[in-house]
Amino acid sequence: MDLSARSNRSIMVSVKGVHRYGAFSTYGPDLDGYEAKCRKYSDYGYQLTFSLLKGSNDFIHMVPDRDFKNIEVFSDKMFDDCHPAGSNLSDCFFFASVSPYKYIKNGYRVDVSIRDEHLPEYFVWDIADAGFVPVYGVLSEFREEDFILLGVSNHCRETTPIFELIPIFEPSEKSVHTLTVRIEDTEGFIFKKQIRVDFSE
Repeated sequence: MDLSARSNRSIMVSVKGVHRYGAFSTYGPDLDGYEAKCRKYSDYGYQLTFSLLKGSNDFIHMVPDRDFKNIEVFSDKMFDDCHPAGSNLSDCFFFASVSPYKYIKNGYRVDVSIRDEHLPEYFVWDIADAGFVPVYGVLSEFREEDFILLGVSNHCRETTPIFELIPIFEPSEKSVHTLTVRIEDTEGFIFKKQIRVDFSE
């Protein structure tokens, strides 16, 4: 997992993939992994002509293998009167990402029932690809189902953006905060990483 601070003091959470199974897998563990993922989310029947860049070993439009159960943010300093140092800041951050999950459940169709065209200002993710639906809101209001198949890589790149955490308001402690992002996946693994974000300016 990789964290990077952006100019608006948001935190981009990315991963470096190690698995390459996908629609091109034809045998062994790769095929088994791909078919298991399809069974899990009833992802069958999508008609698409796939292509690869010549000489490329990476698949475009990769989706991360892990789904999440819970995502939390903590600071080493007071955020406001209701959030002392070390408290859960999930109600202090917006969450933004994309996912094909609702698109799959909707029979591979995009319509107003799954895509809101009036996106908030903090949502800057590219949703030009028809199969990806915006996922956004206050982090504390999310359920496990909202964290399915997050993120997309629509270019050949070393890391895949998974989601972004955007502060809803500036902390009362105007200084450099060490923020900890804690992610629990559906298999019970815990991922934790820290990043320093300067709120002093």
